[in-house]
Amino acid sequence: MRTHLILIIASFLFCISARAQSDNNDLKISALPYYNFGKGLGITSPDSLFQFNIRFRMQNRATFYSNEGQKKYIDAQIRRLRLRFDGFVGDPRFLYVIQLSFSPQDHGQIEEGENINIIRDAVFFYRPNDRWNIGFGQTKIPGNRQRINSSGALQLTDRSINNNRFNIDRDFGLHIYYLHEINSCIAYNIKSSITTGEGRNFTDEEDLGLAYTIKVELYPFGSFSRDGAHFEGDLMREKKPKIMLSAAYQLND
Repeated sequence: MRTHLILIIASFLFCISARAQSDNNDLKISALPYYNFGKGLGITSPDSLFQFNIRFRMQNRATFYSNEGQKKYIDAQIRRLRLRFDGFVGDPRFLYVIQLSFSPQDHGQIEEGENINIIRDAVFFYRPNDRWNIGFGQTKIPGNRQRINSSGALQLTDRSINNNRFNIDRDFGLHIYYLHEINSCIAYNIKSSITTGEGRNFTDEEDLGLAYTIKVELYPFGSFSRDGAHFEGDLMREKKPKIMLSAAYQLND
């Protein structure tokens, strides 16, 4: 009897301990963030009030130059090294994008007392619905098509000489987009921005002049699949022909 009683008590205590341990693990698991893998590593808080995604991009390049009458040489460099963070805070409609760059070509020549161009994007977006995007901060302004494409979505390693000639790149200010993309019929986007007109990371002078930019994108045969208008290879293998016609205008006061 004594032996049976001891076993019953021990079993009872073990069940209580196991249940307590299980409840404790449930509490711990419910407090852990959610992870997802897609375009980078994503972390979402258990209450879904905060999301953080991180990714990086590296492009290394080596070039051999042999020109008649000139000395041969090799140019090897880190062409691009980017670190990007994005997600939302409080509500999926309130988004943020941060992108940093670390390669020498991204910084340009570093001079004493001048800003180092590490910050490429630092912008906060409010997206009330699928149509409207309202941003405040530093990001790309709606210029020529190839500039809007990410450097990771180019067909070749560099943008064209046309982009070098007509490049308005990034600026700090207010960005308002109206998107009306429909896959099956005529679609269009209207993108605008009011910015400082001084370029990214510029703090040397003070003035009241601003830059005003507007761009219209027209898709006569419907929009591209999965935002395919913003990468140059036909990765989605469109089933029907697609084309984008666009025009951009900027007045920099």
